[in-house]
Amino acid sequence: MSKKISHLRRPASRLVPIDQIEVPSDFRYDPPFIKLLKQADAGSIAVAFTRIRTDLVTSGFFVREGQATVHVSNLKQHNVPLLEAIIRRGDRPPLGLYWSSLSPHPSKLVCPDDEAALAAYESLGIKYAPAMIYSPREVQREEGSIWSRMKKGIASYDRALAPEINQYAASRRVWNAPDIEGLAVLRRTCADTRGEIRTFHAGSNNGVHYHQMLHALLLRHERVLDTIGELLSAGRLEPACAVVRMAYEAFLGFYVDWLAPSFIGPRLQLVSRLSSLKGHTLTSKERANEEYKRRVLGGFETFLTSVQAKARISPLGEYFHDIAYPPLSWVAHQSYGVLERESLHFEEEAPEDNPGQIRTLLNWLNVITTALVLRARNDVGCSEGVAIEMENAREEAGESGRP
Repeated sequence: MSKKISHLRRPASRLVPIDQIEVPSDFRYDPPFIKLLKQADAGSIAVAFTRIRTDLVTSGFFVREGQATVHVSNLKQHNVPLLEAIIRRGDRPPLGLYWSSLSPHPSKLVCPDDEAALAAYESLGIKYAPAMIYSPREVQREEGSIWSRMKKGIASYDRALAPEINQYAASRRVWNAPDIEGLAVLRRTCADTRGEIRTFHAGSNNGVHYHQMLHALLLRHERVLDTIGELLSAGRLEPACAVVRMAYEAFLGFYVDWLAPSFIGPRLQLVSRLSSLKGHTLTSKERANEEYKRRVLGGFETFLTSVQAKARISPLGEYFHDIAYPPLSWVAHQSYGVLERESLHFEEEAPEDNPGQIRTLLNWLNVITTALVLRARNDVGCSEGVAIEMENAREEAGESGRP
């Protein structure tokens, strides 16, 4: 009998009566933030789930006192180690942020209520922290964002905003390596990152937590790289393309999860379970339960099951998707045109692979793997010093030929 697996993304919680909550006598409230929280709960404003660079966020908030602007912080340093422990166990508490006109800093994002979490992310070296931006501005940032708005008490899908993309991250060692050898470089980088995840994780292994999911994703990606290498070595470019498509779609699923692990992760899990019911004969009670779960998803199912929608907000963007996905899909779907090219002369041998096409496939794998590894390493404090080099790889990834 198979063991039931529990997928936990949030720490255990319990209801506490308000009159039992003690507030320090020196705690200062931030009225604008309280107003935003009420507006978000009422559905009058949206909340953007994203990743934000911690050095762009000011801990605390600003108030006007007379003619002066004063910075206020409620941070208690003894709370920081507690949040560090929570993060190292696999939780990723989001930072509640908003844009403050009083902030003297260029980004103007302030964090009035999650200062200990912000300090913990900085202490652990997690450069890009998950964040909830209240009443967000429609501006492109380094990472994509997924917007939600409360509708009839349900956190519902509102829109998604693409990141600003100026270049792709890629490994120069892979660009310069002979074809198949580049795959070994990518595989070693994934394996090294899995080691960093195991080292970073400090907590119970009961259930499936975010760190175990990161580890499993990288391990599966390594297997994908192995399979592609074996297929290319055997002169099987077409099936290799289908496996690359699988790796690309897996990355897109990871990326939207990475943006908001505590919010998107459980919804991805629910979408997966609903998808597994398709084709099954359900009882009236099971159908009612399925319909209820779809309502609870608040429209996120459509977004989370659309490859194009997820591609639009990924760090590879629509440009990469429009270049790479169609030819990978033609092969995966056994397009008639693909079949037609091979059927002209009753030949039994597969056509020889084009070296330029193989190189293009490896270039695509380079940017997919690097985008995956950089974000996984960020989440265990290894964003600095990673053996991946930034390179303006847009042209190489997109225009060196199509399989």
